[in-house]
Amino acid sequence: MNIAAFVNESGEIVDFYEEGQICLFGKVADAWGITKVLPLTLKREMGIAGVRSALKDTVSQLEDCEVFLVRELRGILKVYLEELGYRVWKSEGPLTDQLDNVWFREQEMLTEEVVAVPSPIPVGEPGDDSYRINLVELIQSGIPHVSREVLMPFFETVPFQKLEIVCEHIPKWFPMELETLGLRVESQMQQALADGIMTVVVAPKCGSRSCPPGKRSKGFSCHCG
Repeated sequence: MNIAAFVNESGEIVDFYEEGQICLFGKVADAWGITKVLPLTLKREMGIAGVRSALKDTVSQLEDCEVFLVRELRGILKVYLEELGYRVWKSEGPLTDQLDNVWFREQEMLTEEVVAVPSPIPVGEPGDDSYRINLVELIQSGIPHVSREVLMPFFETVPFQKLEIVCEHIPKWFPMELETLGLRVESQMQQALADGIMTVVVAPKCGSRSCPPGKRSKGFSCHCG
């Protein structure tokens, strides 16, 4: 297994906007070694499109790598890495220990017959059909599930009237998928005293979801009465 990370000259994992380079680490026997180094310079003044393009062009040169170790799990660059197909893990502790820990947890995921994906929990009174999920806490816990893996099974199989989602941004796949599923973003509100955190409320277009579509390969037609 290869693991990529953005590190500085001292071998410490740093923020993408600091001085550093992408290193690809491979494990031979019990020792980690650098198998590839890719220069990368990102500046905030490059703008979102420039930063995204530079990151995409660089990581496209990584071979046989689906895992990225980053210093922080918050931020748009983490989202970009997930969109590019990487499982993203948070950096904690000495680099070698981090690589070993991620390798071990990845192996656990591969050997588990069923990987439990967290799902929204009921809130309010029984019968309200209201649910809530905190994607920010989920990400910070180190579980490498992206929003689509967590929310799509719920949207496809659970009857509900309202789902509150605590997140850093509205998932980019919402516009296409929610329309197909007969859902809509009812409201979104920035949380007070929480930098970059928002609550997004998703609800059925018809008001009450009594007939979730199930796993579908075609479009969704709502027949709620």
